[in-house]
Amino acid sequence: MNKIDDITIMNAWMFPTVFADERNLKLTKQLIEICMNRKIESIQQASVEHHVKPKLNSHGTRFDVKFVGDKEIYIVELQLYREYLLERAEYYHALEKVASFRPGESYSSLKKTVVIFICIFDFFGLNEGRYVYKSGLVDHPELNFESHSTTIFLNTKGITKDKLLCSLLRLFETNQTSDEFTEKIKQAVEEVKRNDRKRESYMNYEEMVAWEAEHRALGIARGIAQKLAKDMAESEKQTICKNMLSENLDISLIAKVTGYSIDEILEIQRNM
Repeated sequence: MNKIDDITIMNAWMFPTVFADERNLKLTKQLIEICMNRKIESIQQASVEHHVKPKLNSHGTRFDVKFVGDKEIYIVELQLYREYLLERAEYYHALEKVASFRPGESYSSLKKTVVIFICIFDFFGLNEGRYVYKSGLVDHPELNFESHSTTIFLNTKGITKDKLLCSLLRLFETNQTSDEFTEKIKQAVEEVKRNDRKRESYMNYEEMVAWEAEHRALGIARGIAQKLAKDMAESEKQTICKNMLSENLDISLIAKVTGYSIDEILEIQRNM
């Protein structure tokens, strides 16, 4: 378990705790503006680890932080792993559009969605600090329609000429401040650490993470054991089938004993 005094803004608990706090919404608004390199409208609400699941049996997801504005929805996530980022971005956009669309509303009321991944790795391998990913008309890029889905990949190790972004990436990567904005973020982190209720909340979070990790490991171990048992049972069943074939017993009888179909038994016989 990590001690709260040792963690930074890049901690999975600290990041949403700071930026979803209503007292820090101005800070959050500036964060998004730096990530997007443009001004945005005011943010009306924020939620931590926002869970979206459109249907009972469908694959849901849990965002680190979600912010809602007048015209746009912003999803911001810390990323430690690079697996399926593009696919997840597409899924996040679709989920939020469906979740925010009310029956009877016109398509013109659909909110634009912005997904911001703060990555501790260079997803595209071009050494840039920011990548902006949008859909467009492949054969006619000159027809630059306004995209309703934007994905931004920040690379904390990347290079950028944007001074504000450079300072932000440096904070994320090294926990060092170099301007007023990053200093405010670091101060907000320290305020959280001095709050007794927040410290208790962090301890509960760490215990929950440890519990989930332990049970996940147990689940994996149980799955491996079940697979081994299944493989062993299959091996034994094949051995019985081969022995019965060696004794030239009737195939229909072998099928009843082993549960194999006649085609499966004939295949085993060909491989003997």
